[in-house]
Amino acid sequence: MERTRSDEPKPVASEADRLSVFLASSAMLHGVIRRRLGTLGEWTPDVLQDLYLKWAMVTNRFDDRGDARAFLIRMAINLAVDRRKVATRRLEILQIQEGRVDDGPEPAFIAAQDVLAIERALKARSSRTHEVLMLTRAHGMLNRDAADELGLSLRSIEHHLTLARTICKLVLSADAPPDTARPGK
Repeated sequence: MERTRSDEPKPVASEADRLSVFLASSAMLHGVIRRRLGTLGEWTPDVLQDLYLKWAMVTNRFDDRGDARAFLIRMAINLAVDRRKVATRRLEILQIQEGRVDDGPEPAFIAAQDVLAIERALKARSSRTHEVLMLTRAHGMLNRDAADELGLSLRSIEHHLTLARTICKLVLSADAPPDTARPGK
């Protein structure tokens, strides 16, 4: 059977084309995101909104709607996985800070003491370094977004993260007591 012009796939190139693909796929994307988030399903609308905003910025030209839909699905999965990782990281940090670690009382106490020692050392050295570390690691913010929020350059954010890593290593090493761990001074 020979193809006619009406049978050929229509390219997805314009913003209107991308919007129509998104709207046609939104129910399916909602399900994909919800399944990936699992018990964090209440975040599905937020992830779907993030997906739409990222999709609106896509400049790719797709040969047909199937390619565009597959790209959307991959974006949805990636965003849901990222959101799940951030939530898991936050939960772990909260459990350590509150002393609710499942490995028994001694590891929980040691972990809590380590977190407190690191926080004291970071705040003693630089509250900005502490703030950068919390935004990027505890809250899962991208370095670029943290730079924008704090009014710093990306290079400054990277410098603060390097400094934070150095402080963490010093505090957790047996060589230096936590209160004296002050690199760069």
